Amino acid sequence: MLRSLFVSMLFLLSAQFVFAQEFEVPDSYKFKKKEDYIRYEKEILSCITWLESTPFDVQDKKRRKACDFLLKWLDGNPVVKKFEPSGDMQVFNDKNPELLVIFMGGWARYCLEHPENADNTLQTNMAGILSVIKVYKLSKGNGIKKDKNIETLVKLWEKGDLEAWVKKNK
Repeated sequence: MLRSLFVSMLFLLSAQFVFAQEFEVPDSYKFKKKEDYIRYEKEILSCITWLESTPFDVQDKKRRKACDFLLKWLDGNPVVKKFEPSGDMQVFNDKNPELLVIFMGGWARYCLEHPENADNTLQTNMAGILSVIKVYKLSKGNGIKKDKNIETLVKLWEKGDLEAWVKKNK
């Protein structure tokens, strides 16, 4: 039983790694009308997964292109149009400002996967913070600086208190 669980977990982790490595930033993309944004939704989801799954000190040029792709897609997007985190939601912004893009990616993925609930700032903020926590844990010391504010969020998440913190600070 334990062995099959371990094999299943190993398979899932390796599948995510392979999927993340297959992402390539589209060469010539333009976002002028609603259809342009919709056309790239699948690539955006792959981009977000790649950004979350690839350590910050790996493939720097591709990371910059992926971040640029995501930010251009978000700018003026008619689907993910309500990106309004409060200042308290961006506690990670001081030491690791590059994590803002990760936060925005988690937010955007939530909106795409739950369009009926895209205006729920509690859930969108939770999604963004969970993305930041994932990347922070993956890349701390490898392109991401240790940050006591993010460490606090990690502890809140581990104790199951993160949602209450988000409710209080949104």
